[in-house]
Amino acid sequence: MMLNLKKVTDPLMAPILLHEHLKDSKLVQGWVRLPGTKLCWHVWVESRATGIIDIHTLTMEVQPEYVYETGEEEFDSDRQVLDTWDLYQNSPKDYWKTKPMGIRSKLLASLKQC
Repeated sequence: MMLNLKKVTDPLMAPILLHEHLKDSKLVQGWVRLPGTKLCWHVWVESRATGIIDIHTLTMEVQPEYVYETGEEEFDSDRQVLDTWDLYQNSPKDYWKTKPMGIRSKLLASLKQC
């Protein structure tokens, strides 16, 4: 399942697809920190059954700290990714219209086979 999603270049598409595939899951927008680094804006999936699912950190030897509020701490982010996140939050349909035709159904079908 994860190998299919790792081929996706949009950093938001994998957590969005996992969220749409897994019942009773939620997308969480927050921040992650690896040891010795500053916070980085991030999106992951959470569910009661599985806890945190984060395709971007699965192969890391050191697991990040997941942070839900930053307070005044500085963090890294990418304006384009934030804009894409806003688009998905406001209109998932419009978000998927910006992707190649059929990619969503193809990837969701591959997840159902796992």
